[in-house]
Amino acid sequence: MSAAAEAALDEATLRADSAPVQPPATVAVAGATGWLGGHVVAELLSRGYSVLVLARASADVNSLVGPLVSVARCDVTHDESLATALDGSGAAAVISCVGMRDLAVPDAEIFRVLRNGTAHLYKAALACGARRFIIVAGGIHRNPDGTINTEMAHNAARETGISQTDSHTLAAERATATVPAIVAVDPSVFFKDAETIFNMIAASRNTSKPGEASLTLVSGSWEVRINPISGRDLATRLADCLISPIPASGRITAGGPDTYTFAEFVDLAGQALGVRVHHRSLPRPLARALLLVARLGGALGRRKALAAQRLLSFLWVVGTDRSPGRLVGTTGGQDRVTELFVRLAAEKRQGAAVSGSDRGDR
Repeated sequence: MSAAAEAALDEATLRADSAPVQPPATVAVAGATGWLGGHVVAELLSRGYSVLVLARASADVNSLVGPLVSVARCDVTHDESLATALDGSGAAAVISCVGMRDLAVPDAEIFRVLRNGTAHLYKAALACGARRFIIVAGGIHRNPDGTINTEMAHNAARETGISQTDSHTLAAERATATVPAIVAVDPSVFFKDAETIFNMIAASRNTSKPGEASLTLVSGSWEVRINPISGRDLATRLADCLISPIPASGRITAGGPDTYTFAEFVDLAGQALGVRVHHRSLPRPLARALLLVARLGGALGRRKALAAQRLLSFLWVVGTDRSPGRLVGTTGGQDRVTELFVRLAAEKRQGAAVSGSDRGDR
């Protein structure tokens, strides 16, 4: 960088360009083909924004086509392809919905995608002049000392990626005194998590006692409070971040309309299934030991161990959580988890009926 550019930076005060991003501005969405990204694209279009979908070459974007949608093929793990995709796009904001669908993924791959991808996206957002960088994070999970609980690899990777967005260094490289304002959105339990727990309960139904099922959580989990949020409602919050004032912390929490303890939440799932759920607790020392064993198996490349590691990490974080709001995000939205459970139960009954019919045909 030239001496003149350095002098200009020395004289300028580095600041986040946090001006609201109003329609019909262009918003780039990474992870648009995932379960959350599709909702985000739909929400942005409903508000009058143009959307630049950042998608890998292999991603199916047919469901996202439209007059206000353009597609740029790139990979968040390759900063050069991102820079090319965003260069000249005029994107005023970037929203990252990048996630990992497969539970049985090594930690190294999670960090490659979520940590490196986050840092690369921010760098590209800066280069194209975006004013806001919005990312789904995991900071709602806290340790007793108030620090972010990064026990889950997904959370650790995203948080590390955010911390690696060295604004001063990047601004100096670009000879600019402004950088995109970062908004990290920390959700309560996702509806996807609720569906996983629902399926665990359904699978545990006692064949000899059809009206009973069970669920085992880490000791201390049953009293933790949550307000699960749907993909559609979370998409609304992310879109709101384009125009809302940015808090000094750079973080907001997001939750659904109803708050429950985990015990109440599990009982609601049981009611939808027509079973009584027995609440069982795994002592923390044993849960920790099982998690360490799963990590060892995962390190050896065993897919079942990796999947168990992800699930145990989630259960461990819930059981040891010390968040100020006990995993309750800012209340809002319209989608209720009770309606999700009713729909899932109906789908299971329908599936069972079809399966029974097939057996009868044979």
